Amino acid sequence: MEFNFCDLAFFNSLQSDVVTHDKTTKKDLIKVVKRCFADYEAERMDGCCRSLITAYVGNLETGGDNNYKMHRGVRKATSRGIFDLSVAKSVFDKAAAKLEQLKEEAKAPPKAPNRAESESEVSDGSEESSGAD
Repeated sequence: MEFNFCDLAFFNSLQSDVVTHDKTTKKDLIKVVKRCFADYEAERMDGCCRSLITAYVGNLETGGDNNYKMHRGVRKATSRGIFDLSVAKSVFDKAAAKLEQLKEEAKAPPKAPNRAESESEVSDGSEESSGAD
């Protein structure tokens, strides 16, 4: 899961500023990054936060999977002063059930390999030599 705020949104947003400047040397690049960071408007962090929240909600909707639908229209709604942070009860219930399932799986003792698996490991030529060469 990608929930690292900096990786998910901020670095990409800052990089979009950096690429618009000329930089031919490593020193130039460092100066540009520092300047872009200093000039970065706090209001732009709203978009970064929306991206993170969208990732959280999408993850809950899929029961922990990273393959979730992108929530379209969030930026437009936010510009009108609407940003819904609520999560549907059905999504919450599904996520809670998945969490309980994972907790139960973590408590269960590890399964011993069945006999067929054990025999195939021995017969694959990986057994140690008897020392008679």
